[in-house]
Amino acid sequence: MNTEQLVNLSEREKMQLFSAPVIIALLAAGRDGKVSELQRKEAIMRADIKAFAAPEMLRSYFAKVAENFEQDIDRAIVEYAPMDEAAMKRLEGVVNDINHVISKLEPALADALRKSLAAYAKHIHNADADFVANFLLPFMN
Repeated sequence: MNTEQLVNLSEREKMQLFSAPVIIALLAAGRDGKVSELQRKEAIMRADIKAFAAPEMLRSYFAKVAENFEQDIDRAIVEYAPMDEAAMKRLEGVVNDINHVISKLEPALADALRKSLAAYAKHIHNADADFVANFLLPFMN
């Protein structure tokens, strides 16, 4: 994603676009009422990995996201605490706004970004379950 692709976005829309992974991570992790430390660390790690492993057209986007991701997610965790129904509704509203911004991008870029963010959300949501299934359960048998 280069600056030419963002030229039609306002500064506010650019901020929304670059906040998407933080908001998606909170929404995915907070469904059970909290963001666990494992989910927080998974979100940070995945944001860093995406800067290198995302489709080529998204690498610069995720590199920029990763620059301040840890501080941004920590700030958002505090802002949206407690992760109750009201916080989830607020986050869903922000995601709707972000989707509107994404729809202003060229179709191929918008599609790639939506798919990448959906995969990211799945990893964050499953972080706690994966830890239990892969690390704790084998020792409990």
